[in-house]
Amino acid sequence: VLNLQNNHILPESVKQIPVSFPALQVLNLGHTLLTDKTLAPIARLSQLEQLEISSNPGITDQAIPHIVALKKLRRLDIESTAITGKGLLKLSPLKDLKVLVADASSFKGNDAAMLKKQIPGATLRLIVKQSRSQDNEEIKSIFAPMSRDRGL
Repeated sequence: VLNLQNNHILPESVKQIPVSFPALQVLNLGHTLLTDKTLAPIARLSQLEQLEISSNPGITDQAIPHIVALKKLRRLDIESTAITGKGLLKLSPLKDLKVLVADASSFKGNDAAMLKKQIPGATLRLIVKQSRSQDNEEIKSIFAPMSRDRGL
């Protein structure tokens, strides 16, 4: 297990992961400012079963070939990336994939149904996000009794 979540990782460091940990099975690169290009070396991790690359908006559909190269992948978390439902349809070669976590907003039309058909053994966990205005109104209503009309 290698957990590098919430760190700014340099491209040179990502290149060293497959060299230093060739038998790595679990990798968390969530919120690390990765891009499609910096993710490329991860494709060499042939034993990887779990990959979390959430909260990396620089990761797009262009990263899919790197992900598909991970033939043993069982769990993939791409929440808060720029990968679209159309891009996810290209994950069909990952027959061992059991869990996919993604933003519900990534899917258009029947993309989710098509993905489920292509990878029938996978559980699709779609994250639905509230807008900031909804959050602010909820926070105001929670703290209103404590603010005593001071607008806190």
